[in-house]
Parts: sequence; C-alpha cells; structure tokens
Amino acid sequence: VGETVWLTVDLGTDKTRDILHASVDLKGTGPVDVFVNHWPSRREGEKESAPKRMQAAKTVRGEVDRLLAMNAEARVIIMGDFNDGPLDASIRYGLGAAIKPPEIKQDLVDLVVNDTIPPVGSIAYQGQWDYFDQIIVSRSLKDDGIPGHVHAASAAAIKDPRLIFHHPKYGDQPNRTFSGTKYHKDGYSDHLPVVLRLE
Repeated sequence: VGETVWLTVDLGTDKTRDILHASVDLKGTGPVDVFVNHWPSRREGEKESAPKRMQAAKTVRGEVDRLLAMNAEARVIIMGDFNDGPLDASIRYGLGAAIKPPEIKQDLVDLVVNDTIPPVGSIAYQGQWDYFDQIIVSRSLKDDGIPGHVHAASAAAIKDPRLIFHHPKYGDQPNRTFSGTKYHKDGYSDHLPVVLRLE
C-alpha cells in the first residue's frame, strides 16, 4: 500500500465519516486508487439528507478529477455504503457514474447495475431491494484490454442463503444481527457483501 489519505466531507456544522483514499500497488500491474466510503444515512429522511450525500459525492469526485488530470488512464475503485442507489443524484450526477453502456463519455462505471440475479440489491427495506453498497470503477479499469493488466469484470452482492432471512411480512431480506433492539444470534448483517471480480 502506498499513500493513505483521509478526505473530510464539509457539511458545515454537521459531521459525517471521512472517506479513505488509498493508493494500492498491485504486483505486476501498477497502482490502483481505492476510495472507501460510508456516506450520510437517510435517518432524517431521504430528501432531507440527500444534500449531505451529494456533498460526499462531490468530495470523491474532486479527488478523482485531480487523479485523472495527472493521468487520464488512472485506475480508480470507489466502493462502500453510499446510502443511495445507482439511480440517485449523488451517484449519477455527483460522482457522474455511468449505468448504461451508451454513456461512453462518463469516466466512471457503476458495476452493480449489471447484476440481474434475484434478489437484486444489497439491502432491503419493507420488501424493496436496492443497491446502497456499490463498486464503481474508472473506465480505464473497466475497458482495459491490455494483456497482463488487471480488468474489472463485474461486481455483485453475494446471495448465499445463509445471509438471507425470509420475513413473514416483507419476504427475503438480509439476515441481520439486530432488528431494533432485538439481537439475532444467527444473523450476519443488514447488508449483503458486494464483491468485485478482477481478471
């Protein structure tokens, strides 16, 4: 691992988690810049908290722009719990992540949108699945066809049956450790893990 930096999201008098930016040297393939995120929650309401997630998105986008200005082929991985889905403004417009192949002008690609295996998502709320946990990569990493260079093939949630609980009212959902204050000793998490496949 090369340089590690913590990025502060400026929310004025409010606070949120910093974003980790680590430059990782993959043996034989060169550096990859990884951003690990946990953006502001929706606890106060989706619309009310959306500006906070947009500010987090702009913080990451600023660093990505700086990297791409130095090297247009910089390889970037942006991952974590964004508390927004691929279609939300923070991802589409704050980060500028492409979700469709025709969006060729965009330099970031959201890989989880290609997951079609049910349940499609990493979290569930009242029976509705969504991808709050995402892996977004630079187009140079997605489209890199150079022999011997690493290539981001896909990203998707792991749907191991042990990680999924069938709720009597809301159907399948992640097998969480806590629901409210109730502890479930056989639970794992309220989010499914999302895995990036590199080739």
